[in-house]
Amino acid sequence: MLLPLVIAFEVLGGIAILLGYKARPIAFLFAGFSIVSAIIFHQFWTDESQMISFMKNISIAGGFLMIFAHGAGAYSIDNKR
Repeated sequence: MLLPLVIAFEVLGGIAILLGYKARPIAFLFAGFSIVSAIIFHQFWTDESQMISFMKNISIAGGFLMIFAHGAGAYSIDNKR
């Protein structure tokens, strides 16, 4: 039921981060989404492959938090404003 919303969020949010438009708030939302999806969908205590997927999602969240902390960069739409 939520799949179309998740797909739209990921596609539109990914394009926004790529272009650097509202990158900090979107990166913060993506970091939260990555952490929540890691906790819900990857029960790392069951086996090693789930632990790898869990840690992958946590490291992706760390990358989004780097964007949140430092912004999108010199060539972003936000920087041109």
